[in-house]
Amino acid sequence: MHKIEEIIATTFRQTVLTRFELAAHTRRGEALLTRDEICDLWLAENAKLLGEGVEMIPSYRWGWSYISHFIHARFYCYSYVFGELLVLALYQKYRAEGAGFISDYMKILRSGGSVRPDALVKPLGVDLADPDFWAQGYGLVEELVGELKDLIAQGNEG
Repeated sequence: MHKIEEIIATTFRQTVLTRFELAAHTRRGEALLTRDEICDLWLAENAKLLGEGVEMIPSYRWGWSYISHFIHARFYCYSYVFGELLVLALYQKYRAEGAGFISDYMKILRSGGSVRPDALVKPLGVDLADPDFWAQGYGLVEELVGELKDLIAQGNEG
C-alpha cells in the first residue's frame, strides 16, 4: 500500500504542481497575474486531481504560496514525475530482461547528468517518445494494486 501511495503521490500530485506552473506561466505570458488569478489557477488544477470527492477549504487557495521552488527552481516538480515514471518503466524492462539489463543500467548511473535523458536510455533500447514504454511502468502499478486487492480479499476471508 505504501508503494502504491508513493507512486500515486509522486506522479499525480507532482503533475498537478507542474500543470499549475505551466498554466501560470502561460497566463503570465499574456499579462501580469493578480494573486486571486494565481489562486484560481491553483484551485482549478487541483480540482482536476481531486474532483468532486474532495472539498477544498477556502484557505487552500493559497496552497501554491508555500512551495518555494515555483519561484527558485521553476518546473522542478516535472523531474519528480519524469524520474518516477522512468524508474517504473526501467524496472519493468529489468524484470523482462533479467541480469543482462544490469550492466547497461550501471553505465547509465555512472554517466550521471552528462547526457540528455533520451540519449542516456537509448543504449537500453528505450525510446522516450514511445507511449508504450511509459505504459509499462503503470503496468507495475496495476500489478501492485492487484496484489493489494488479493491481500484485502484474503484478510476478509479470515
